[in-house]
Amino acid sequence: MFSITMGYFERLWSLFSMEEALANMITDEKLTMEVLDKVEEHHHRLLDTVLDYDYEAVYFGDDWGQQKGLIIGPNLWRKLIKSGVDVYNTVQPEIPVEYCVSKYRGDKDTFTVDLYV
Repeated sequence: MFSITMGYFERLWSLFSMEEALANMITDEKLTMEVLDKVEEHHHRLLDTVLDYDYEAVYFGDDWGQQKGLIIGPNLWRKLIKSGVDVYNTVQPEIPVEYCVSKYRGDKDTFTVDLYV
């Protein structure tokens, strides 16, 4: 398995700071989108390289939340972050399963779980 552990939001605030990234999401949406686009381009370049090898899975991770909700408002999250999300993965059992299942590539359902041995 190949893992890209810093998703869009985590990379955004690691390039600035959490406070500056959150402020920019509200006060400078253009800059925020430019940075997120560059992160996406970087992920695509990584995938182009990774797909030349025989990995059984590629894992992306990102952390948008706190224990009881998103760290940013849901409307802003939908506008800036959600557009790139096809599957939601959780290890928190209190989150209903229907939030972990999504339609992917037309008629195929995807379901993701974390395994601990």
